[in-house]
Amino acid sequence: MSGCQTCGTAAALDARFCSRCGARLGDPAATIQPDIRNKVLTTLRAEHRLVTVVFADMTGSVRRTRDLDAEGATALVNPLLETMVELMVQYGGRIDRFLGDGLLAVFGVPAAHEDDPIRAIRAALALREQAAELGLGVTIGVNTGRVYFGPVGSSLHEELTVMGPVVNLAARLQGAASDGEVLVGAATREHIHATFDLSPRTLTIKGMDDPVEVYLVRRFAADPDKVRGIEGLTSDLIGRDVELAELDAALQTTTTAVVGEAGLGKSRLLREYRARTDRIWLEGRCQLLTSSVPFSGFIDLVLRAAGGSDPALIRAGLERLPTLERADIEEILPYLVHMVGR
Repeated sequence: MSGCQTCGTAAALDARFCSRCGARLGDPAATIQPDIRNKVLTTLRAEHRLVTVVFADMTGSVRRTRDLDAEGATALVNPLLETMVELMVQYGGRIDRFLGDGLLAVFGVPAAHEDDPIRAIRAALALREQAAELGLGVTIGVNTGRVYFGPVGSSLHEELTVMGPVVNLAARLQGAASDGEVLVGAATREHIHATFDLSPRTLTIKGMDDPVEVYLVRRFAADPDKVRGIEGLTSDLIGRDVELAELDAALQTTTTAVVGEAGLGKSRLLREYRARTDRIWLEGRCQLLTSSVPFSGFIDLVLRAAGGSDPALIRAGLERLPTLERADIEEILPYLVHMVGR
């Protein structure tokens, strides 16, 4: 038997895809052992990279472990560390190093993705939820910017890591967070504000002369949208009355696909139609990260509509749909809970 690099599910040696998450098995890049991968990476020249840094730490670890022996403390903390590693790697991050009962993860090295900040926050929110299931709490700090990425140390001991003010601020944010909070810097906010609900805060950070504006990540945005054009600047949609009428007529009877070249105005057309209709509107997005996961777009829709994967949240979301009877909800709920990965 072999294992899926995405979700960890055991798989037969001749299997091509994971039976649980649908990810392709046998990707040579995914099966390289971490120590070998680091040796390969250290052959790279040191460079400046744009990354998103995540510090995550267990809440109240000293209090929780003070009456335990070493083995007992490890048994308490290690399941959380395992969860941290699995989630950060699953969403495309690299584990930079362990820090006691926490870790530092980096999104953007060695491979960069256009949505690395969003991936980092998705991993952070998933960690918060799974830590609660373990009966533990976490604090998380996230920041985005340019860092030094390369080897540090000497010939006696050398590590591949990231360094710089961006990393330092992420660590300070984690230290300032309360139990269950995910705090992000202003640079990260610029990349994620259309995808997540944020609340601004002002913190006094040790080592910085002026107060720093940071943001608390609450949940997926109920009305997510890609950031297009200039934020806050809007204009009327002109010359699309025929297309809007055709779209409305088609949606009366069937499933409809809006197809066109990039930049033609598909998203704007749908946004305009949504503003004019009184129909129930639920929205999900297909992400590059989950392109190999079956029903990923629908799963994203459920998570955004419900506000999370907790069965109580999903039930509440279904109860808000006026067309569903109680019997329908009881029939549908187990399937949706299973689908989103509970």
